[in-house]
Amino acid sequence: MHPLRGTEVAKLLLDHSAHANMQDKQGLSVLMYAAYKGQTETAKLLLNHGAQVNMQSGFSALMEVSKYGHTKVAKLHGARVDMQDSNGWSALVATCIL
Repeated sequence: MHPLRGTEVAKLLLDHSAHANMQDKQGLSVLMYAAYKGQTETAKLLLNHGAQVNMQSGFSALMEVSKYGHTKVAKLHGARVDMQDSNGWSALVATCIL
């Protein structure tokens, strides 16, 4: 038996009533972490389970993928490209500067 991978674990948890919009103490959502790590399949799974793509905690999931160049995850359905982080930067600014 092989160990479960991140997306498989996420699916298992979501299928057993875990919330797709869970946030940690800093307000970071599960989708933000998936975006930060470039986990395309996990991001899709979370979105299919109702994760809010524009949830923000100083920045959004789209801003995270923009900063780290995760282009496959950058195509998040419904992500607002005009949102700004706590410094007034948009995802486009983050892409160009960082």
